[in-house]
Amino acid sequence: MTGGTGGIGPWAERLAHELEEAVRRPLAGPGACGVAFSGGIDSSLVAYLAARNGSAVTLYTVGLPGARDSENSKPAAEALGLRKRHQVIELGGDEVLEAAARIRTLVPGATLLQVSFLAPAFIVFERAAEHTILTGDGADELFGGYHRYLSMDAAKLAASLEHDAGELVFGGLSRNRRLAVSAKKELVAPYLDPRVVELAGSIPPHMKVLDGERKAVLRRAAALLGLPPELCNIPKRAAQYGSGFHAFLSKQSVDWQSQDQKHSP
Repeated sequence: MTGGTGGIGPWAERLAHELEEAVRRPLAGPGACGVAFSGGIDSSLVAYLAARNGSAVTLYTVGLPGARDSENSKPAAEALGLRKRHQVIELGGDEVLEAAARIRTLVPGATLLQVSFLAPAFIVFERAAEHTILTGDGADELFGGYHRYLSMDAAKLAASLEHDAGELVFGGLSRNRRLAVSAKKELVAPYLDPRVVELAGSIPPHMKVLDGERKAVLRRAAALLGLPPELCNIPKRAAQYGSGFHAFLSKQSVDWQSQDQKHSP
């Protein structure tokens, strides 16, 4: 990771501009789109920018009955003014297992962590009425969203961010695109727009994890763009945990657990 230090403000301003463009360019004006929506800042900002761009946005939240995302996404949709365009898709255990099996067929060698992360978006690809689906993929890796980053010194944080971003851009994105193609959907991942990725690589790591605050520069950018304050500051668990899929699937296969220990970053 390179780039000068300076204050967080200029970085947030540049990021706000690039994110707005990363949503505007692929949508190319009014039209319908779906958003894989957890209620956290990443998907909330994507949905907010798509709606502000003039798109008819439908929010899709996926999880097991009673899952954290199923509940937390409701006030977030309300804050965005999209409560009536919010669909919560609750799956039974058999449906989760079926989705996991299909993902493993489409993404050979996928670990438990990867399958449980991919599953919510995969369900949205399969069930959404819209052809274009937006996701918040990449924000954690590019902007310092994982809890483990908090305990790292500067050198380890920089190395971990670079490793995680590289794995996502060159591996994770291709896996998600494969699932979208299988469902005949177009995937739009604004955080993984090449210009956003390039900018993220130049932002100093301490602007991403700042005084114990994860995704600090992204939160400032979201505030500049006008995302409601309660959504800029909301804590959020990763999709595989918020959906309940990781906990459920981990009880189904010991082999997946051993694979995770070998392959997870």
